[in-house]
Amino acid sequence: MLLLSLVIASVFVYYSVKTSVSPVSPPIVFSQPPVNYPCNITLTSRTAIVYTDFEGLPSGFKNKGGTWSIVSGGYKGNALSGTDNDKGRGSESQYYYNTGLSNYTSLWITTKAMLPSGGSGWYGITLMNKQRNSLYDIEIYTSGYLEIWIYNNSGWILLNSSPISGYKST
Repeated sequence: MLLLSLVIASVFVYYSVKTSVSPVSPPIVFSQPPVNYPCNITLTSRTAIVYTDFEGLPSGFKNKGGTWSIVSGGYKGNALSGTDNDKGRGSESQYYYNTGLSNYTSLWITTKAMLPSGGSGWYGITLMNKQRNSLYDIEIYTSGYLEIWIYNNSGWILLNSSPISGYKST
């Protein structure tokens, strides 16, 4: 019997899923991909720390700088829209969920971000520490570059930049 552990990426917190693969008569022969494996998968639990599609302004969120509102044109209907005024940490505006995450050993974050039609600039997600004095920015520029930045007491530092293969701004 072969035991596997399966991890799934999502907005939810997942715990390992135990699966088992048991050979059946005649024995399974692993020859070449694609091979189908008979198995049983059981989800043990999943919990969302927060989920919002921003159809309205959700509770539990705060902002540092910027002007924030709900506008039409989102993934399901409405969307959160922000206008940067350089008054947040690192001279960029943040809209964040105000909760501690130190009790978690593993988290998955999923987001959908886009610029309004015809817009240009950066869009993405920011991860802040508890003291809100250090940030990681994962950003996409409208020309199709993905960049990862850190901001701390030394200022902004570019950690990595890469073109996105097949990127389309619309």
